Amino acid sequence: MEEAESSLSKEAARSKAGSCPDPSSSAPPLEKLGLTTLKAKFPFLAEYTDTFIMEAGVHNLIKAEKAARQLKDMDRNSKAEDKLFSNRESLDSVLYPVESGQDNRISTLHPARCLPGAACSAGKLRLHARTIMGNKGHPPLSSYDLQTIGLGGSVSAKGWVEIHDPSSSALSIKMFSMNNNSLASKGGKDSFLQDMEDLSEFRNALRVLRGAMSFVHPWNHSINSLESFLVQSNYCSSDLAGSDKQVNTLVKFTDYVLAENASRWRDKEVFLSTRDIRGVWVDFFSQNSVSKAKQSGSSFPAKSFQPIQQQASGHFSSASGASSGLGARHKPGLTHPSSTLKVAPYLFLEDICVMYNLGRCIKAPGACTDKKGRKLRHVCNHRPDPNKPHESCWKNHAACLFH
Repeated sequence: MEEAESSLSKEAARSKAGSCPDPSSSAPPLEKLGLTTLKAKFPFLAEYTDTFIMEAGVHNLIKAEKAARQLKDMDRNSKAEDKLFSNRESLDSVLYPVESGQDNRISTLHPARCLPGAACSAGKLRLHARTIMGNKGHPPLSSYDLQTIGLGGSVSAKGWVEIHDPSSSALSIKMFSMNNNSLASKGGKDSFLQDMEDLSEFRNALRVLRGAMSFVHPWNHSINSLESFLVQSNYCSSDLAGSDKQVNTLVKFTDYVLAENASRWRDKEVFLSTRDIRGVWVDFFSQNSVSKAKQSGSSFPAKSFQPIQQQASGHFSSASGASSGLGARHKPGLTHPSSTLKVAPYLFLEDICVMYNLGRCIKAPGACTDKKGRKLRHVCNHRPDPNKPHESCWKNHAACLFH
C-alpha cells in the first residue's frame, strides 16, 4: 500500500508539472495520470470506474483499498476459525483406522507412529499412557537422534535409564548436563553428579531434558509444563536476585518437581501443570533456606552435616541415635548399619521413611513399608529447633529439598 500511494502521488505530481495547482482542490487531479497504466500496475483500481477514480483522489482511493484489505483479512481469519471449529466438532465421529502390525523402534516402524496428535488434555493423555503401560516404562535405549536437533552427547547413561521409567524418583536434571556426561565417559560414576556451574548450563540441561523426553515419551508433556514456568518466571530471577545459590536452588526445585510427577504417575494422577508448579514454587521458596537468608540479608548458611549410620531398611541404629541426641526416642535392638550417609540433623522415628527425606525412596505415599512390613510415613523429619529434638517439621515434603 505504501508503494501504491507513493507511485500514485508521483504520477499526480508529474501530471501537475508546468501547470498551476488549484488551491481549492483537496486531492491531486488524476485526469492525466494514465489510468490504464495505473490499473495495470495496481489491480485494486480495476474495481472502480475512471470517473470515480478521478473524483475520489489518491488518498481516498488508498483508504478504500486499506478497508478492502481489512475486510479480506477478517474474512480469511473467519474461514480459518470456521475450519478449525468444524474439524473439532467432527473428531467424535471421525475414527482413524489403526491396523495391526509390528514395530521394533528403529528399522520397522508401525504406521500408527504417524497418526495425528491427540487433541485431548495433556493430563488425560498421560493417564491413558499410564493405563496402557502400567507403572514401569519401556526398555531404555540411548540411540535416539538428539544429534540432529543439536543436543547430542548431553545425556548420561543413568539419565537414559531413568527417563524411560515415568515412576522413577531418581531422575535428576544433572543427568542431562554435558559436563556430567563427559565425567561419566571418562570413568566417573553417575552417582556422583557434579553441581552445575552457572545458569546457562542449567538452561541447556533443561532443554536437553525436554528434547530427550520428546523422543522417549512423546505423550509426556510434564517437562514442557516445567520449562514454561521457568521461562515465564525468568528462572525465578525476581525471588533469587542477588543469590549466589540460584542455580543450586533451581536444580533442587526441578528435581523436586520431577519426583512429584513420578509420584503422581505411580498414583495415576495428572502431572503438575504450569499453574500448579507456580504454586509449588511459592511453597518451596518460602520454606527454603535461601529465602530465609535473603530476607535476613545474611549469606547462605552452610549446613552442618554429621555421619549417621543407616540400615538397609532405612532406619538408624541406636548408637547413631544416641550420638545425635535422639537415643531416648529410638528403640534399641536394631542391627548394625549397612551404609554410612552424611545427612542433616533430622528427627528419626521408626514410622517415618528416612529414604524419602533423603530423596531416594521410590515407593508411593501410603505404600511405603520397611522390611518388617511396618508402614512408613512420607513426611518431613527436619528438626527446626536443635534445642527441641522431639519436634519435627511434619509437612508433606522431603527434608532434603526444603531444608
